[in-house]
Amino acid sequence: MSENVEIIKNVVDGIMQTKKWDKIAREDPQIAEAESKLNAIMEAVSAKVTKTVFDELENAVVFAENAYTDAAVLYGMHVAQLLQMTAANPSAYSAYVLSLMRGQEVQK
Repeated sequence: MSENVEIIKNVVDGIMQTKKWDKIAREDPQIAEAESKLNAIMEAVSAKVTKTVFDELENAVVFAENAYTDAAVLYGMHVAQLLQMTAANPSAYSAYVLSLMRGQEVQK
């Protein structure tokens, strides 16, 4: 299992190192706004704490950001897999929708 996890980690890291992801990270308005707010608060905090504490805080922020990003990429991969499975078997999706319309409990 650890070899498989290592391969996935390499894939996730590779996605984050593409020119496309770099462009998204630089140009996305929501990311830009979040970074602006984070930078402002970090600047205010840096004047009130020791360098050691600030460095620890900065490392914790980066660690959290990476954790969220990794989870989001993996979830996106999972959704892509589900979309592929559904496209390969549209009648199963149709049966599911019909059961919802009829108010039947759907097995998960």
